[in-house]
Amino acid sequence: MADKALTESAWKALVKGKAVTQDADVLKALGLLARVEKPKPDAAGLIAQRDALGGIEKALAAFSKVNLKALREDKVLTKGVSELTTALERHRKSLETLAKELEREAKSSEDDDEDAPDILTTRMVPLIRQVKAGVEAHTKLALSGKEVVVMLSRKPISPARRTLLVEQLEQKGSVKIIDGTCILENKFVTFVLNNPASGLAKKISAALYKQTNQRVPVRVRGPDGDVDEEGEEEQAQEEGAKGQDVKGKTEAPVTKSGTTVDKGRFVNHAKSRLAWEKVRQKLQADLKALEAAILGYCKGKPDLAGPATAKVRKLDTILVALDESLIDILDKALNAQTDQKRLDLHEASRAVLARYINFVKSDSLLAGIDQNPFVPLKTREFLLTSLQALDKSLA
Repeated sequence: MADKALTESAWKALVKGKAVTQDADVLKALGLLARVEKPKPDAAGLIAQRDALGGIEKALAAFSKVNLKALREDKVLTKGVSELTTALERHRKSLETLAKELEREAKSSEDDDEDAPDILTTRMVPLIRQVKAGVEAHTKLALSGKEVVVMLSRKPISPARRTLLVEQLEQKGSVKIIDGTCILENKFVTFVLNNPASGLAKKISAALYKQTNQRVPVRVRGPDGDVDEEGEEEQAQEEGAKGQDVKGKTEAPVTKSGTTVDKGRFVNHAKSRLAWEKVRQKLQADLKALEAAILGYCKGKPDLAGPATAKVRKLDTILVALDESLIDILDKALNAQTDQKRLDLHEASRAVLARYINFVKSDSLLAGIDQNPFVPLKTREFLLTSLQALDKSLA
């Protein structure tokens, strides 16, 4: 059962009769957590709970932003919001513990007997769960024609495993061995390979089902940022054919406005998405460190603790402004079915970056973080440098 502070009833009691707005969004997010919560979730349940916690955190940040006056004047409300924030962190840590249990389960399965015959079948199942829980795995593929055999491992896979993989191929012919890693990305089990991605997602998905009886949503990412997802192979072939002129030469795609699309601009979509995700994680860590330092300094000082709790909630407004919009747009760009759509999303990503950069340059709260007396930080400098680099890579 969720922490009492993370329940709909506790939130209703906290805001009842108070002059606040956007409290319904927090209530809705808490309701979602109640629906997906399980004391011992599997990998999918773990992801659902993590997403629900993220939704609560986002809704609470928005609530705090628009109700600053109420939080300053109402100590009970401030305390309740603080307790909810603390409960979110406790619940997130409990999910991290469960994720580690899944990892130990996978490790135990893998280490029991590395030469066991089920290393490519039943013992792949906990490894797939591990990846779905957000833990990176190593992978090695054997490819012959339309057939693929997949191996996953927590540890780097020895070249000697080539023999085992080749033996499992039913189609005998020339064999290609492909190495890479396997990660969770936008709810896809994503194979990041040192090989062009085109056409591989469908083959890998079929191999995983054959080996484990698990239907897995597969995405493949190649070395140049090219992406293939299960079910997109045929459409890619059709669109490739449309790009051929009558002489058999490939023409550069043209947008509705008549301008030629430079496909080189799209190569960095995947890299930029991952880069912004890491920047936000660093930003979140900085803000948490500052919050902990401020509250630690005020602990045991009643005259400071209440006001400080309300003020540190203002830090949430930075994450609200520097949100996940860029990640969402770049995800859509990576999956766009036409060059025109991809170009539109590319330009939208540039616009979001411009908004981010303007915020970092102009926000007074962010400017003050680097001069805070509690913990040494260079958050604004880091953000500006990172955003300008991202903007340059997408130019």
